[in-house]
Amino acid sequence: MYKSDLFLVFSSLSPSEKRVFSKFLNSPFFNQKQKTLDLWDYLLKNAKFGAPAFKKEKVFESLFLGEPYTDKEMRHIMSWLLKAIEQFLAYSEYKSTPGTETLYLARAYKNRKLGKLFQKSIRRTETQLSKTQQGQDYFYNSYLVEFEKYEFAESLQRSSENNLREMNVALDKHLLISKLKQACLLRSHQSVFKTDYDFTLVELLLDFIKTSVYKNDPTIAAFHNCYLALNKEDESAFQNLKETIKHKSVLFSSKDLRILYLFSMNFAIRKLNTGDPAYPREAFELYRFGLVNDILIVDNVLSHFAYNNIVSIGLKLKEFDWLEHFIEQYKLLILPRYRESYFTYNRARIFFTKRDYTNAMKLLHQVDERDLLLNLDAKVMLLKLYFELDEYDALSSLLASFKVMLTRKKLLSYHKTHYSNIIKFTNRLLHLKPRDQKAHDKLAHDIRAAEMLQEKEWLLEQLGMVK
Repeated sequence: MYKSDLFLVFSSLSPSEKRVFSKFLNSPFFNQKQKTLDLWDYLLKNAKFGAPAFKKEKVFESLFLGEPYTDKEMRHIMSWLLKAIEQFLAYSEYKSTPGTETLYLARAYKNRKLGKLFQKSIRRTETQLSKTQQGQDYFYNSYLVEFEKYEFAESLQRSSENNLREMNVALDKHLLISKLKQACLLRSHQSVFKTDYDFTLVELLLDFIKTSVYKNDPTIAAFHNCYLALNKEDESAFQNLKETIKHKSVLFSSKDLRILYLFSMNFAIRKLNTGDPAYPREAFELYRFGLVNDILIVDNVLSHFAYNNIVSIGLKLKEFDWLEHFIEQYKLLILPRYRESYFTYNRARIFFTKRDYTNAMKLLHQVDERDLLLNLDAKVMLLKLYFELDEYDALSSLLASFKVMLTRKKLLSYHKTHYSNIIKFTNRLLHLKPRDQKAHDKLAHDIRAAEMLQEKEWLLEQLGMVK
């Protein structure tokens, strides 16, 4: 039972949801089976004891004192309770969606031919919708409202008073936004996994939008620009999208704003990785906007990857004062299992970039070795530190142990290639003879040609110092 769907769903409920569900389950309208209540009470009282308390036989004994265990009966009770929780969750979603309850109430009044009450409920629905952002859900719900109004007018044989135009506009906007958003997701996925998708309909829609009355709708324009940026590397589309995110964010739901923001962030990072000199600043400002507006913070958590990336870009721009404040201020938003390691590692990065090698080295030795990729990155920084301090014996020892570590660890191929390249090129740099111009030029060429090598800039900088 501990691994059942029932226990999985039960474990996802918050304390407040459990309290509300207890009232829900005690209502005869939703549940008339006492054993379902008994099983719920057992879950509440014994959840803290973990797996041993949830063997089916043990639970059955508590529910049916002295009776022989029957698996069929036990499964029935579990199924009844799971169904009740699922009804509760569905009802909670229904209640939390603006306009849904009053829209369904209007439909009920329409079917009962209670015109006055129908009109009243429809007006309440429209008022609730007017307070939400105009994304695809807004236009879909607007279409449903207009559809109900149309059917009501038709039932009264008032065809001349129909609202077909409003209904058509709402549906068009919903479909355009939905298709553009989906196309953006497909393009983003395609850039990573090289999957083929059919964009024929999207391209037709793009041509339609250019000359349609919908091109100036803020949500359609935002996802249109997003798609152009992702598909055609259109920089003007990116700039338009960025300005929309920054200055018209109140028009979007938090979900849509986050999607648009992440797509614009991906565009900026890709441009940054190609070496475009304008994009470290572009990406950095987008990250700061995401922090200030809580777009990067989900459930009061900041991803440790985002934390790392922000420091990486800030270091390129030498934003030391801001970074020192940032790593301290946002440390507590990192999940506990990553918090100290990522804080320590990024403090070391700041010290290293400021050439405070003594403090950088102290911190690097404190990085948690259990986080493999972070530990590898710490070793890369230590490697660079030894090289710049001319600690060649320590560097040779580190390179050797680093290589052994890579052969022993089961890493993703990309990471293994990246770190192997750092070791290989640092070794070649270490053994490069002065005044050997041919070897110097060959090494410079190979570093620039390497595809999986994030330390190109540092290696070329050190190579330039070899005379």
